[in-house]
Amino acid sequence: MIKTKLPGFTVFQKLRHLRSAVINIKNDIHPLALRIPWEQLTKLDMGDTLLRPNIFLEVLSASAPSLNDGSFTIHSG
Repeated sequence: MIKTKLPGFTVFQKLRHLRSAVINIKNDIHPLALRIPWEQLTKLDMGDTLLRPNIFLEVLSASAPSLNDGSFTIHSG
């Protein structure tokens, strides 16, 4: 998976109680580089972040084990 190849921001990695996140990225940082515990999120709002379809699928795959509610904006151009 691409997640292991990305440089990351490890400060978020050990947030064991994180269940909800609002992520707004306006530059070229890959969302998975944030290294948050994606697999434990139940709610994820990325509606203000334009995601290419392949990046959306990577984020969805990483958060799929527990995600119940999500907001995404997919940009194909």
